[in-house]
Amino acid sequence: MQDTREPEGLSSSEAEKRLKEIGPNVLTQP
Repeated sequence: MQDTREPEGLSSSEAEKRLKEIGPNVLTQP
C-alpha cells in the first residue's frame, strides 16, 4: 500500500477516484 499522504494537487483527483470506487452510497450517508 502506498503512503496515504499525497500532495494537495493529487488529493482532489485521487479523492474523486476513491469515492467512485467506494460508491455514491457513501456520499448520501450523513
